[in-house]
Amino acid sequence: MAYEPERGQILSLGGHNSPAVLSSGKFAMRMIPTGKSHAGLKWNRLSWLTITGPAGIALAATAGAVSASSSAPSGQLIALLLITTVTVGFSLICPVHVLPTAALIAYVVLPQHAIGYVRGAAPAAVLLTLWAVRRFGETHPPRAGMGDNLMRAGGLAVGAWGLTLLTLFENGVQREASSIWLVAFALGVLIPLLQVTDTSRETQLLWRVWPILTILVACYMLAEFALQANLIYDSLYSVQGRPLAQTWSVYRSHGPFGHPLYAATFFAASTAAALGRQISQGRGSLLWFVAGSIGLLTTFSRGALLALAVAAVAMLLAALALGVRRTGLVPIYTQLFVGASVVAVTGLIQSRANSAEARISASVRSEVFAGAVKAAEYTGWRGSGAATSDLTVKSAAALPYLLENSALQIGVSLGVIGLAGFTLIIAGGLVAAVAGRNIAAIGALVAFVVAIIGYNAIESIFSLMAFLGVILVAARAPVEMTSSNLATTSRISPV
Repeated sequence: MAYEPERGQILSLGGHNSPAVLSSGKFAMRMIPTGKSHAGLKWNRLSWLTITGPAGIALAATAGAVSASSSAPSGQLIALLLITTVTVGFSLICPVHVLPTAALIAYVVLPQHAIGYVRGAAPAAVLLTLWAVRRFGETHPPRAGMGDNLMRAGGLAVGAWGLTLLTLFENGVQREASSIWLVAFALGVLIPLLQVTDTSRETQLLWRVWPILTILVACYMLAEFALQANLIYDSLYSVQGRPLAQTWSVYRSHGPFGHPLYAATFFAASTAAALGRQISQGRGSLLWFVAGSIGLLTTFSRGALLALAVAAVAMLLAALALGVRRTGLVPIYTQLFVGASVVAVTGLIQSRANSAEARISASVRSEVFAGAVKAAEYTGWRGSGAATSDLTVKSAAALPYLLENSALQIGVSLGVIGLAGFTLIIAGGLVAAVAGRNIAAIGALVAFVVAIIGYNAIESIFSLMAFLGVILVAARAPVEMTSSNLATTSRISPV
């Protein structure tokens, strides 16, 4: 046991891979383990090399076979093979705790719409899966908490029900679309969730790299907005015949993401995480928050701004419940209020909100709910199969537009079971984050969910699964809060 002189409490230690618990009355805090696991280290490296080596070779062979059999140009084939080789090779030689952060970088930097996917296997999702495979060799995994169990139950429900619906397809196009979506979900979300491990080292690195990544991408998007052109990524998309047509009343930056809404989702989650780190650590995240806010504003996404606002409220409630000093929260939320007021006064978002296409977009989003309910009733609420919501609403509800709501997409495609499964995944992530006092992860997850509810994300960009997977990795890690930010007691015991 170790004694903490400042608060006069006993720190009881569990197994060498388990987070310690600091307990006093109603208050409990999980502490991040700093030691390394030594038992079985040699066997672990041998095991993951044995498993992931053939898996990487098979993945590269699959990439070559699929690309060669398609009509993709030779340049795309070379890019796919090169990225696959580099992804697998990197995942084999780098320290295992680096892989989730590498997955985030791959998700942000790689031009997904230009390089394409290998049957749903985006590079970021592959990195997460290989991280999970390497972690499976741990000899003393920690005990799974309630949040972990909820996430796994939800993930297994979504995967199993999606496979069940897949067996009912007779249409080859629907079967292919559904199978690709299920592969993306399995690689980016399900397989990483099945791994029982303490993700403290992964998350510590993530919190160091995510701010830098956000600042760099925000600078690029600000330059893009100033130039009214995306010089690097639009050129790549044009070569592939997939240019982004700017049909809005204002220029909306999209950076490396391929669409302003995809970029806005990233920046909403990133800015919320920065605010959460500011709450829990009390310093060092202001530049991250400012950069994330700038990147978010250049997308002119009203839904993502709403997502950030909802996340800010959720983090405030979590902070109060977890015992953060109210005196520390006042300046943080005052700055947030001042920033929001400046944005409102300058009219940056209002100019977009008053445009004709924005009003049409809002009208369409209000009409899709009735169409989604009609389509769900058409399938008996069982679902029409993963990634088939657009086809279903067109045939069953005669809806002429895309289903611009990710929750409704899941409800139509995977029915009540799939929607319940996704709800369990998100709820489990929040439970795990609260248990670890991880306010930044709470904010990132809430912002992500609210942002994708505003458009057709979940069936449109497969690499988005990897971004969700990275956030869930972060949510599973306990955070040691700065003692000056803590009140004497907490209203809940998160362990």
